[in-house]
Order: sequence, then C-alpha cells, then structure tokens
Amino acid sequence: MRTRAIQPERWRLWADVIKPFLGDLEDSEQFGTIETGRNSFEGWLKWELAAACVRRFFPDGFAGDRIGLESREALSKVVGQDKKSKLVDFWMSALKEAPATKSVDRYHLVELKVVFANGNAMKQASSAANDFWYLSTLAEGVRPDEIGVLAFVQSKTTADLVVRRIDEVCGRLVPRARRPVRYGTWTALFFDAHWADSVQRHGRRR
Repeated sequence: MRTRAIQPERWRLWADVIKPFLGDLEDSEQFGTIETGRNSFEGWLKWELAAACVRRFFPDGFAGDRIGLESREALSKVVGQDKKSKLVDFWMSALKEAPATKSVDRYHLVELKVVFANGNAMKQASSAANDFWYLSTLAEGVRPDEIGVLAFVQSKTTADLVVRRIDEVCGRLVPRARRPVRYGTWTALFFDAHWADSVQRHGRRR
C-alpha cells in the first residue's frame, strides 16, 4: 500500500501573516503619518510588515534566507506577458520549519500599494491590479505558494476603483477579496490566491 507523504506545516498568508499585521497597525502611532507620506508611503509599510513578521515568526533573530524585501524574480512566458522579471515587495517562507534543502521551500509573495484620492488614483489602482497579475505569472523556479496584493486606499471611491481594476485586469484569475479593515478615513484591501490555482486561469491583461 502506498503511503501518503507527510506535508510540512505552512503559515497561511491571510490568516497568519496579513490579518495579524493589519491588527498591529491599529495600535501603531506611526499610521497617522500616512497623510504626509503621499505616494512614497509604501516603503514604510514594507518595513513594518517585515519587522512584524520577524517578531512573530522568527523571534530568535532575523532569518535572511526565509524573509526579505524587494526580490527580483523571473516571470513565465504567458499570453500578455511584457516583462522578463518582477521586483517583489515582500517575500517570506511559507513553511513553519526550515526545510533541510532550499529546493523544497515555498514562498508567500506580497505587493503593497497606497492609493490616495488624487490624480494618481487610477494609475495606482491599475498598478495594484497589474502587480497581482504579474505575481500569478512567476516562473515555477521561484517556488511561490500564496500570492497577494495589500492596498491601502484613502476613500470609498478609490476602494471601488481598486476592486474594479483588479476584476478588469485579472479576470479569470479570481483573487480572493478579504474583508476590508478600516483605519479612520483609510481602508486596507487584501487580494490573494494560491499561486498554483491562479496560474491555471490566465487570460490576457486589459
């Protein structure tokens, strides 16, 4: 009788990583500075997310081979592809225990966006949607597990715009839209999918 291989335990991208991080931000005094950060505010969010994950998942110290920022990854050749690689904002190992060999590790990958209610709203909303599409076209050698886009939007109008552009650009990819988290006049939107599922549903970007 063939026995089923024991699967390593995984951290879930939404439940274990992003949702607790959004809860941490509710208590962050720095979040109020978003109004003055303008379109450069994404850099602060990257560092906050990475620092929160190091504290939560790697309390014995920073693990540079298991979590990091701004990693350039290869993209696969699919219909509509116009790039060879993508600079990913945040990546983290999906496995709770470090594997014996890196070749079996899997990674969560996240893009972050801040969409202000100004003249750049359409550009930033489209960028968020394109980022999700690019994540779904990562090459197999990148070993992605779950992919997601975290967007902070300034108003209901910009929130609706981001949701619409995600639908228009990603189409059949069908990312999950998690329950929005509100911070005063700001709202955090998170869209995610299992990479193996999304890669099967490709259509041309619009």
